[in-house]
Amino acid sequence: MTNEVTLKDALRDAEQRLAAAKDESDKFLIEIKERMEGLATEIRGLQLAMHRHNGTAPTGATPQPDIIEWRVLRRTIALLTLMATLSTPSSPAALAAMLRKRGRDDEAPVISATLNHLRKQGNVTNHGGGSWVITYKGRSKVEKD
Repeated sequence: MTNEVTLKDALRDAEQRLAAAKDESDKFLIEIKERMEGLATEIRGLQLAMHRHNGTAPTGATPQPDIIEWRVLRRTIALLTLMATLSTPSSPAALAAMLRKRGRDDEAPVISATLNHLRKQGNVTNHGGGSWVITYKGRSKVEKD
């Protein structure tokens, strides 16, 4: 009977050590995943800094930055990136509201001034009635790598 109790104790001890090892490995995997996510975030931040420095939008056909990325984009690039996703003309107020949903705090008067600046560069055009659309030139500016 003593051997049976000892074997049961040994089995229970081994199961506890296995559970502890599993918990430790899970914590280790979580730490590694967090490190990898941190590095990916750092890389993305550096990529965004490069795009901002070069005056380009993040890579991709029609990029859809997350909220943090929208905040660091230059206003002109953020506006062109947004307008490249739209299928209908939009007013400065509507564009400002859409940008707010993406984490930016640009107000309609500032958007209006930015649109006029972009119009002079040929990147947007006034569609009439205060509505604006992106031009082919503007679209190509945010779609290039």
